[in-house]
Amino acid sequence: MQSLRLHQGFYWVACLLALLVLTVTTPTAQANEGLDIDQDGSEAPLTDGLLIIRHLFGFTGTALSQGATASDAQRADPSAITQYLNDNLDTLDIDASGDVTPLTDGLLIIRHLFGFTGTALTQGAVSSAGTRQSSEDIGTYLASIATNQGTSGGNGNTGSENGEGGNTDNGAGGSGGSDNSAQTYFNDEVWKVIDNKCLPCHQTTGVARNTSLVYVTPNQDETSYLSKNFE
Repeated sequence: MQSLRLHQGFYWVACLLALLVLTVTTPTAQANEGLDIDQDGSEAPLTDGLLIIRHLFGFTGTALSQGATASDAQRADPSAITQYLNDNLDTLDIDASGDVTPLTDGLLIIRHLFGFTGTALTQGAVSSAGTRQSSEDIGTYLASIATNQGTSGGNGNTGSENGEGGNTDNGAGGSGGSDNSAQTYFNDEVWKVIDNKCLPCHQTTGVARNTSLVYVTPNQDETSYLSKNFE
């Protein structure tokens, strides 16, 4: 009888140890905190947006996070960023195509964080398989997953699809939703940031030259580099 109790005691001790090991070693999925990927309290295109698009291109480690986290980020470690993005990947399916890709969902997110609306938000960035196609539906969805909209410091948008300008939480409204106004906004506002933050790596001589995100530099095509990068 004493031997039986002893065996039972060892059994329960073994069960408790196994439970403790599982509790310690099993990673816990991180709660969705919107588009504030680096957890600095704001959602910005050249930190959070860039982290998302790099992740979707397959970047990991320092290639993922270098130059793309805020100085006061609470989530700056690249492995923690990767885990957070993997845990919440389904949320990033912006066009509801069933597939999360950098040049559709990633592009929609970074345009949204820059303040684009209307056709300037969605043009060439929505999968044909997506069930969320219109700029209104996509804008509404993006607003629903954003937690700190308006604090990211993004610039003004390019207006609605019917060409009427307007204000958004991200900044002052633009002049209209036409392709021309979107190109102008890219030339005047977006490119100078890309030139400073992204171009050193994402060009044919940079460390990201073997990825799908490679910009045309002014040295390569002085007259049409802006239009080529906008496309």
